[in-house]
Amino acid sequence: MLEVFRNLLEIVPISVTIIAAILVPVLFALRAYFLSKRTGIISKTLDLSRHQVAISVTAIEAKLSKLNEIIAKTPKAAEQIRVTDLSNRITEIENDLTSLRQLLFGQPETTITVPLMKKDIDILKDDIAQIREQIAWVAGYNRWFIGITITLAIALLGLAISVIVKT
Repeated sequence: MLEVFRNLLEIVPISVTIIAAILVPVLFALRAYFLSKRTGIISKTLDLSRHQVAISVTAIEAKLSKLNEIIAKTPKAAEQIRVTDLSNRITEIENDLTSLRQLLFGQPETTITVPLMKKDIDILKDDIAQIREQIAWVAGYNRWFIGITITLAIALLGLAISVIVKT
């Protein structure tokens, strides 16, 4: 009975190592498979949303063309709308001009600093994106390293048990 137990203890570390070496890549492959399925579902949903937006845009364009036809039939209404649009546009331009004057003559430091800050923010966004990519890369390799380390630890533990049992 003791001999059977010793033989079993000699086989256990090797079989555990083999099982661990097989399971780690299989688990990573399954994870990648399920992530790709999830990505496929998301892309299908986006395609449906794009299609719905395209349908909505064509409906709006059709309504706009009908309105333009109605306006073309009534020239006085079209002139009235054009005059109203022009007066609104002139008011917008005057407001923009006054705000630009206030900005230039009131606080010239702000005029110079805002574009520089926008440029710095854009550079920082690019840096953050690169750092995220590097973190993802390191995390992937870290998972493999941990899996291999655990496999080796199990193998060494099994080897130590078999050596203790033999002696």
